[in-house]
Amino acid sequence: MIIENITCLDCADSIGVIPEDWIIGRVKYAFYRKKEKSNEIDPIVLSLARSGVKIRDISNNEGQLANSYEGYNPVVPGDLLLNPMDLYSGANCSISKVSGVISQAYFNLGAKNEIEPRFYDYFFKTQYWAMALFARGRGVSFDNRWTLNYENLKNMPIPIPTYKEQIGIADFLDEEVEKIDNAISKAIESVEDYEQWKRGIVRDIVTKGLRNAKTTKDTHVDWIGDIPEEWECIKVKYAATISRGLFNHRPRNDERLYDGPYPFIQTGDVARAGQYITEYKQTLSELGKSVSKKFPKGTLTMTIAANVGDVAILGFDAYFPDSVLGFVPKEKVDNKYLYYIFYAMKQEFVKTAIVSTQLNLNIERVKELRIPITYNTDEQKDIVEYLDKKCGIIDRMISEKYKLIDDLEAYRKSIIFELVTGKRRVV
Repeated sequence: MIIENITCLDCADSIGVIPEDWIIGRVKYAFYRKKEKSNEIDPIVLSLARSGVKIRDISNNEGQLANSYEGYNPVVPGDLLLNPMDLYSGANCSISKVSGVISQAYFNLGAKNEIEPRFYDYFFKTQYWAMALFARGRGVSFDNRWTLNYENLKNMPIPIPTYKEQIGIADFLDEEVEKIDNAISKAIESVEDYEQWKRGIVRDIVTKGLRNAKTTKDTHVDWIGDIPEEWECIKVKYAATISRGLFNHRPRNDERLYDGPYPFIQTGDVARAGQYITEYKQTLSELGKSVSKKFPKGTLTMTIAANVGDVAILGFDAYFPDSVLGFVPKEKVDNKYLYYIFYAMKQEFVKTAIVSTQLNLNIERVKELRIPITYNTDEQKDIVEYLDKKCGIIDRMISEKYKLIDDLEAYRKSIIFELVTGKRRVV
């Protein structure tokens, strides 16, 4: 297939311009909502995530379980599922490739004649990304119970190319997106390999030191093992003062919590930061600031939900949600030294986490975990300097991989948008 640039005509704001030979219709002309109710006693239960439609394992208490799945909506391969409750965080729609049932809280769209649902799956993804579906939402406020009403969805304007072109675009994007996703997966695997390499180096140094101790003692802690005789094995609460972030989600009227001047650090910011958090994707308004908690520059941070056990040092004053902890080292404990200890013990944090709908690490459990420590400040300094040099090289390689991932994700979004709005054509 060949992609070529074309001239377009003006159309709906959420779409931009489309080719002269395309038409603008509405969702209700292309799809109907499937609202049947299942009578199955033991159905295959599905869930909708940004990674696709998944079969839920309800035998191991995965996620929130219903008392009964009777009355759930039957789904068959080719159905287009949309999440009307999460309009902010990403592309929450997907084509089902399996049969099963799903909560009627989701929109299940069946395609009418000469409508290719794969094309519109890509189209709706662009509408989530562009916040066009968010703009059509309704609720108590922008940030509280903000959902998409089906009446608003069905009257939403959509581009309608010929059926043949819908299929051509979907085929092209299926192939191209798969290539991009494979490249992203390989880059993520490389990051994981680099992190494992780096973590092994750090673990050896923070548990054994640099000075090849002649005498050691057993800590009876599996991940630590033997430590130099003059070191100690203490609980985290004796090494640092710990506090939890706050996000008391109670907006008033239509005031917004986000998009203001105040940096708001989330778990992903910590996970991708390396040693220091220098960037952020979300900000708080004055209202958001008032319901969150400020942490000063230099705070050692750790995630306790989703990406459990990721650590980084805050490079500026910022606000934290309750999924992030802040640590202030006590006397004779260097901040970066403690960072390296926590970095080495990520798997211990993960093991200690509580499994529910996602991993959650209780702050009280963190306080009771044991760590190796030397109170010799010169030795701490030597360890930090050594690890800074060793890890700096690996961190630069990781940073390059993250840059590649960002570029690939941006390219994926741009090519999807250009094709489903006709800015470029598949011939």
